[in-house]
Amino acid sequence: MKLHYNNIIDVNNCKEISEKYAQLKELSYVNPQPEDSQTRICNHILDKLLKFPFQYPYICKFVMAIIRYTWGYGGLAERQGITTYALTISEPLLMKALNLSKGQLLRAIKDAEYANVIIIKHHKGIRKSDGNYVSNYYFFNKHYDTWVKPQNSSPTDDTTE
Repeated sequence: MKLHYNNIIDVNNCKEISEKYAQLKELSYVNPQPEDSQTRICNHILDKLLKFPFQYPYICKFVMAIIRYTWGYGGLAERQGITTYALTISEPLLMKALNLSKGQLLRAIKDAEYANVIIIKHHKGIRKSDGNYVSNYYFFNKHYDTWVKPQNSSPTDDTTE
């Protein structure tokens, strides 16, 4: 099903939604705006992520975090002249940022890498001069036609239409 602009309504024209929204807005302490900061993501990619048959929701959460930390933050990498960039972050920081257990994070990393959604350069056991381990590099593969569905996904799942 394709959505068109005629599927979008003005909330002010729907009394039930506008009243509930007004109540929630009154209770809220935040008022985020797209112009404050944003992560630019192509609609095609977002649509494919929504349709992709990840086995567990936290895998999509992990993938979205990689997109957020690489494409987001106001184009920091682009301002530095980097056009293709990867994220280097430790597993404990990812676990904390995503509120995932170590097992969930390791499963998300493994499954997202197997599906070619995330490309990873592993640095297992490599230490820096300060004694800390070198973090893996995570790169989001925006070429969704190269993503591989999990073997147990339904044959009717179509992520490449």
